[in-house]
Formats: sequence, C-alpha cells, structure tokens
Amino acid sequence: NKIGNTNRLVWYIDKYGDVEGNKRWNNYIDKIKHKNQNKQSKSSKRIKTILDELNIKYDIEYSIRELNNHCDYYIGEFNTIIEFYGDYWHSNPIKYDKDYYHQYCKMTSTEIWERDKKRINNIYNHFNKNINIIIIWESSIINKDFLFKLLIDNKNKNNIIYI
Repeated sequence: NKIGNTNRLVWYIDKYGDVEGNKRWNNYIDKIKHKNQNKQSKSSKRIKTILDELNIKYDIEYSIRELNNHCDYYIGEFNTIIEFYGDYWHSNPIKYDKDYYHQYCKMTSTEIWERDKKRINNIYNHFNKNINIIIIWESSIINKDFLFKLLIDNKNKNNIIYI
C-alpha cells in the first residue's frame, strides 16, 4: 500500500509542491519508460518494428497519469492504444484453462482475465470511450499489412479488439 501510494502524482505534489512535485513525477515516469523499453519481449518488439516499418509515429510506454497506469503503445494519428499480452503473463485462454493457477501472479486464469478486463475498461472509460484499444496476444501471427489494415479499418470506430 505504501509503495502504491507514493508512486502517484498526488503524493509527489503533496510532498514537494506543485512545480517540484510535477518535475519529480515526470522524472519518475521517464525512468519507468526507459526501464520498460529495455525489458520488452521479442514479441512486443515485433510490434515496434512493424510500426517503424510503416513510418507510423507512436509513443511507447504511454503514461496515463490520472490512472497511474501506462499502455504499451499509443498511436495518435489513429487514436489507438495497442496493448501486448504475453501468453503466460496474461494467461491466454487458448492455452490456459480458467482454473489454471498462475504460480507467479498467485491468481487463477479467471482472476487474471478479470484484472486485465478491468484495466482495459478503466483506460477505455478514461478516454470517454473515444479511443480504439487493440490487444495483441503473443501467439497471434501479425504482419505489417495486417496491422496497417487493422489501424485503417478501425480509425474513429472506438473499439476494443482482441487479436
């Protein structure tokens, strides 16, 4: 609880004041972005490579400060968030039974799915349901043409899509 409360913008502002608190918060967010970029899985980097090949501008580890959360990729041009779900960490329903107990997360697959759904819905509602969210499973086969078509076809449709 203590760590969860100290890693929020409100805590930084309360402790250091508005200007210094925002400055320290931004430094903290930048460190997380840099740390997480270096920890990307090979599969997640595949999405980055495709976006680069398509010359699409994106923000990686996009911060949603009000939710104290981040998204893997945000593409402003298409008003789209892309989340990458590792099959193991998010307990892909194609590979894991609903009652499978994830030793590391200390949750069943059903609990992981509920947690993930709540997080995605919070993000979707934060944008007043005016955003596309594409969730790509690690085991999904995607290529440049498929991802580009997906972005074009869903521009301004405000969907949540699982691939």
